[in-house]
Amino acid sequence: MSKSSIRQIESEETNFRVYNNFDALRDLSDGKTPPKEETMVVTHTKSKPPVIPTGGDRERKGSFSEESHAVVRDSISASHSDSVKQIMARTYKVEDFTSATKDSDRLLSELKQTMETLKDSRIDRKSAQFDMCKDELTNQVKNFVMDAKFLVSNASQTKEKMATNLNNSMHTLARIFLHTQATMIMMEAVHQAQHLGFEVIKVTNAYKSTVNAAQAAVGKPIGDPHMRYLMRQATNLAQLISGLLKTLKTLEQK
Repeated sequence: MSKSSIRQIESEETNFRVYNNFDALRDLSDGKTPPKEETMVVTHTKSKPPVIPTGGDRERKGSFSEESHAVVRDSISASHSDSVKQIMARTYKVEDFTSATKDSDRLLSELKQTMETLKDSRIDRKSAQFDMCKDELTNQVKNFVMDAKFLVSNASQTKEKMATNLNNSMHTLARIFLHTQATMIMMEAVHQAQHLGFEVIKVTNAYKSTVNAAQAAVGKPIGDPHMRYLMRQATNLAQLISGLLKTLKTLEQK
């Protein structure tokens, strides 16, 4: 894959829609697609916003597979596997929103390196390993749907609560990158593997934008311009995650 193709993804312009709530993020794990036309209803109230759960104690699908680590480590680079482990070992706090963006950029850089080496890969591609990697990737993307929902919805609460969701979502994102690379390596059709990588890149860029918007909007009322901008970012993220889930449903090794 040429570097110009990667730059095209990085510079891709995103079209935003006004969004009335976070139902799309909630429903994506059930395979539902966000509605095409929605308008945001702004209400003004003096009552306190409802308490929204942080999602820290919910049950999470999938596992942190050492087999996927082995595939990435042996087939690409030990540093790629180590980057995921370093992010997983880190606890993201209120002061770490900028660090989360930098860590996301590092994951993106390593994924692009993997995409460039796919054509030269000569490993033994086993269908059982492909199925395992794909299943775990799908589970982690579904977890990411919930992480994104809680991250966005807790912007109306406190930065501390939102930091808890930042921590959860960054750990899930690291798992997604691990299983994405392992899945790509096990695919025989290079163009399909690269397409999967492109979709993860777009989701991650949208996630970064959503994190930055959430940080600016935290604690503000629903009618505030920062909150409206966050909702537009959340809508875009929801659509891209939906597209990734659809791709995974039909993804084949050959």
